[in-house]
Amino acid sequence: FAHNIAMADSSAKTLRKKLEKVLSGEDLNQLTRRQARTMLEEELGLEKNALKKRKNEINQFLAEIVEKRQEDEKKDDDDDDDEDDEVVEPPRKKKKTSKKETGEASDVKAHTCTTRSGNSVPKKLKEKQSELMSKKYFLDYAKEIAIDIHGNKLTGKARDFSSGNLGWYLGGKIEIPVGKKNVWCQVGINVTIPGSKEWD
Repeated sequence: FAHNIAMADSSAKTLRKKLEKVLSGEDLNQLTRRQARTMLEEELGLEKNALKKRKNEINQFLAEIVEKRQEDEKKDDDDDDDEDDEVVEPPRKKKKTSKKETGEASDVKAHTCTTRSGNSVPKKLKEKQSELMSKKYFLDYAKEIAIDIHGNKLTGKARDFSSGNLGWYLGGKIEIPVGKKNVWCQVGINVTIPGSKEWD
């Protein structure tokens, strides 16, 4: 019992390290916060919900781990040509069924991005932005950002990530109508600034 209490009161550094270990190789897009916390409890040999009182702290670690993994996957992409900056869609397998039968449209991207100015992303973006401002300047002047998703309002304040990058994080559970049904969804949005890791 005393061991359980001690482990449940482990330092933030220990929890972060153990969480990274249990999530290694896991598909974070398919994992809920509760599942991640349960896996951490099992790793520490704790009873179910022993870490519930520290869920906010663990959720923050989880968000940082997700952000870091996404950054690792996109590392050095900003040094390529504009053509390489475009999302490459996997080749679509030819279906025997017709478009009419499936109701699907061909050659339609699953996601799009239209910039505020309408301009394309500059080449060598990370290098160009590496001396744009200081970390203090960003944290002092960057405003809270807000996103509307089907009437759900998400907000996020400027912050620094464990990876060293700066940006914003928005997340939470939202409602989305699907036909005549209403579904609850989990949202996690990392808005990171290429080159901000170099800001002193």
